[in-house]
Amino acid sequence: MGRGSPRDQRPVRQRVRRALQESGPLLGGLALIAAVGAGFAWGQPPEARGLPTTADVPTAVPERPTGTVRGVVHDVDGAPAAGVVVEVVTGPFVSRAARPSATSSVLLGPTWSDTTDADGTYEIPEVDAGPHRLVVSPDGGLWATWWFGGAATVDLARDFRVDAQQDVVLDLDVLPAASIRGTVAEPGPAVRSATAGESGDVAAATEVVLERRTGRGWTTVSRSAVARSGEYEVDGLLPGDYRVLADSPRSGITYAPSAASPAEAQLHPVAVGESVDVDVEVPPPATVTGRLTTSAGTPLPGREIGFSAGWVVVDPRFPPIADQRRTVRTDASGHFAVRLGTGEWSAHTDPRCVGTGTSRLDVVAGRDGTWALVDDAVATLSGRVVRPDGTPRSGVRVSLGNSRAACGQSATTDKRGRWRIARVPPGPTLVEYVVDTPRGTQFRSYHPGVRKPADSSRIDVALGARVTGLRATVR
Repeated sequence: MGRGSPRDQRPVRQRVRRALQESGPLLGGLALIAAVGAGFAWGQPPEARGLPTTADVPTAVPERPTGTVRGVVHDVDGAPAAGVVVEVVTGPFVSRAARPSATSSVLLGPTWSDTTDADGTYEIPEVDAGPHRLVVSPDGGLWATWWFGGAATVDLARDFRVDAQQDVVLDLDVLPAASIRGTVAEPGPAVRSATAGESGDVAAATEVVLERRTGRGWTTVSRSAVARSGEYEVDGLLPGDYRVLADSPRSGITYAPSAASPAEAQLHPVAVGESVDVDVEVPPPATVTGRLTTSAGTPLPGREIGFSAGWVVVDPRFPPIADQRRTVRTDASGHFAVRLGTGEWSAHTDPRCVGTGTSRLDVVAGRDGTWALVDDAVATLSGRVVRPDGTPRSGVRVSLGNSRAACGQSATTDKRGRWRIARVPPGPTLVEYVVDTPRGTQFRSYHPGVRKPADSSRIDVALGARVTGLRATVR
């Protein structure tokens, strides 16, 4: 064999193994001594082990770039204005006075503030570098609240920029605050409607809203609740032209003195430091009566009708929600009565969802009206689902597809495989069966048990029909 073959190395391996066995106690003792020494060394201070200490490691944290905003505030006579709050804000820039919406529900970013001294000076240090906006007297009171650039709200204000390690000098002028005060005819907390069959309390109290005319149109500058006594007062206002409106949960929007639309609203000029009295007379809600029938004129007794108005966007990712809601139930002859405020109202004859059976009506508070509603979703479908061997199939979700359906009606088969769906509109209807498999997937089939919708036998539903005996085989 050649040199270095496994057979030549076998005696060497045996001799090494035998030597290790004989010297085992000696090697174990040496390993123990080494371990104890290492433990002792790690128990010593870093400097004793020749390692760098925390004092040798840099601990400085990089400073964020900031600057300083300072200046002098004067009144209309040029004298220093003491006790004025100056506040710097950063984005997102949204109006504080706006009604809750997709933008005004977002909070303002970081703020920095200072109050002027006796000589009218202010200094706001450590303001983050970047674009900002500035507001004078943000809480109103003696001085008018205004934003840098002469704006009444933050969304109309002008930006200024702060650079790192730089001073921004902004000398400002303040105006004595104007105010608007008055009474509202129907203030206070929400009241349950006295209309028979109407349910639900209105969620909010009456509010007074001030709108100021700007170069961009009318801007909301204030929204405040009315006291239980019916009085309100808003101070800290800039001079200008204003509109005053009351937002009542019962009667809707009313512009002073008692108008249902902005075109009929009274204009209120306000001078520097002036106090103006504006009263708003809120009319009572309109009483709207009507009858719910099918298109054939058949009355629908005991049916629930939902009314909604004042759609607002709370989150742009989701559809708007109704700010006001009412619910009534028809009497034995299908008649109903409901009290509604000013606005565009939607009536839903199937409150579970919005679609077919929905109609709209413009309502003006104090002006009664009528509203005829039609709902043809009065048919009923029922059937049974079985396996290929004829045994009942429970737990199968049955849903209907109809172009006139208010929403996707559905049901689940019971232990006998039976199902029933009411409130079905007339027209060709697709019946779908869905079975959840143990693996988490879904098996879909269509009446009477086919895999493709195109092969399905659609059910021709007549107005008010009672379709029974729909049998489907689902594996």
